[in-house]
Amino acid sequence: MTPTKRRRLLVPAAVSVLAALLLPLFLPLYLQLYWQLLSASPAAAQQEAGQSEPAGDDSPAAATWNGQQLFVYYATLDSLTPSQRAARTSRIIKSLVDDPDFEPGLVRLSETPQGTAIMYRDMTIATASIEDAKAAQSSTRQLAARFAAKLRGLFVEKKEELTAQQVAIGSSIAVGGLFILFLVIVLLFKTGSSTVSWLKGTKDRTLKDIKIQNATLVSSDMLVNSLISMVQLLQLVVFLAAVYTYLVVVLESFPTTRSMGITLKEMSTMPLASASEHFIDFLPNLFAIIIIGIITYGAIAFCRFVFDAMEAGTISISGFEREWSRPTYKLIRVLIILFFLILALPYCPGWESDSFKQVGLFFGLLFSLGSTSVVGHIMAGTVLTYTNAFKKGDRVMIGNCLGDVIEKSMFVTRLKTPKNEVISIPNAEILNSHVVNYSKMAQEGALILHTEVTIGYDVPWRKVNELLVRAAGQTEHILAEPEPFVLQRALTDFSITYELNAFTNDAGLMPRTYSGLHENILDQFNQEGLEIMSPRIFSIRDGNSLTIPRENLPDNYEPPAFRVDTGKKR
Repeated sequence: MTPTKRRRLLVPAAVSVLAALLLPLFLPLYLQLYWQLLSASPAAAQQEAGQSEPAGDDSPAAATWNGQQLFVYYATLDSLTPSQRAARTSRIIKSLVDDPDFEPGLVRLSETPQGTAIMYRDMTIATASIEDAKAAQSSTRQLAARFAAKLRGLFVEKKEELTAQQVAIGSSIAVGGLFILFLVIVLLFKTGSSTVSWLKGTKDRTLKDIKIQNATLVSSDMLVNSLISMVQLLQLVVFLAAVYTYLVVVLESFPTTRSMGITLKEMSTMPLASASEHFIDFLPNLFAIIIIGIITYGAIAFCRFVFDAMEAGTISISGFEREWSRPTYKLIRVLIILFFLILALPYCPGWESDSFKQVGLFFGLLFSLGSTSVVGHIMAGTVLTYTNAFKKGDRVMIGNCLGDVIEKSMFVTRLKTPKNEVISIPNAEILNSHVVNYSKMAQEGALILHTEVTIGYDVPWRKVNELLVRAAGQTEHILAEPEPFVLQRALTDFSITYELNAFTNDAGLMPRTYSGLHENILDQFNQEGLEIMSPRIFSIRDGNSLTIPRENLPDNYEPPAFRVDTGKKR
């Protein structure tokens, strides 16, 4: 036999041995209980019913039990005749005798204005009045003491009788419960073993690895081992619960251990009862949270439908750009969720506790002190979204940075330059600088590319204009309509500044278009034999003369001559 099979049979074998040891101990008590039940007669049962001796309304009446006269009432008390007082006392005695937890030692005497009362805990069994004591030629204290002594004796006899019966019944319950516990344990371990075997057998067929993209979060082996551990833990919990229940039932079946059984049962049921009570009290708040959640979900779904339709163009609002649909939906969704939290949090358990308030204060202070720049970037991103300064894919210049917009978020905007460099610019910085959007006008064919050349005065300006316009017309991505044009920007001292302006519809190819335009300008001027250079005229003068007006010079003024020092000594 393998060690695994030995461990599986160990618990059932131990339970069987325990049952075999306890059965001989409980069998005599069980037989005694059976004999007492057979020997019980209907007459005795009728006497134990607590019937008082027949008597008239005003004649003395006795309270009896099991054929024994316990106390004789002689007088009327509290509008109750002696026979009524006797019947009442008999009923009280019967209820006490039928209680399996009564204690004979708790019978006591208590003085009252009407006489001496016989008490059990806080309940009055009978009262020996002054008239009863006079009729019996005794005192109320002595009369009540004799009655209390008879009650104690009766209770002791009945308790001994009930104890024997309860021990026999408890023994039967213990044996039966042990057999049921044995069946539960065997079924539990067989079910657990079958489940473990099934999990191991279906590992490769049913269970797959849990992955996030290419990273394995939980492998199939880890998942199977986790499920097996959960099954074993569940087995242990059910086993302990079954043993605990068996102990509670057995302890409550015997008089001497009933208090221990009740204590164990309360230890397990009180937390469950308290949790159930709190959950029932929380149900109205839970219903309110569910209703608020359903309304919130419906509002978000409706907003998503509307903004998706606006993004697709099926719904249009004057002045609202289609590009605003997605960021507007995200912003409204956040506002709806915040509104839901404001409405739902007061219904959550512990909302009014000091701990919840302290945690809320901590996070509020942390947010207010540490998120100033974050909030500024978010607000700047929102402003940039609705000012429509640029969108993803546009060729823009932000400050000194030129590139295509590849990402536009609430916190940062990223540009990809023509040199394949990625530049991240915080939104707050963009809001405080100028933005040039080349793509917005290029989409309409109205983006103007311009370049300057300086030509001397000796070249006719009409010729220069003709050559520049011809060069623009031969350049790729330059539009024929509108036609290119030339502006004379400046008449400098030695040359004229010409500015060529040409239209394009592709802002992403600006560097390549400029390069082609410059190449064509060079070709056109070279073909005409014209040099693209600006002449400079320099004059050399004698700097020794004074530079003041001539009329201010002396009449005999002559400029000083140059003095050349060769460095040779005379």
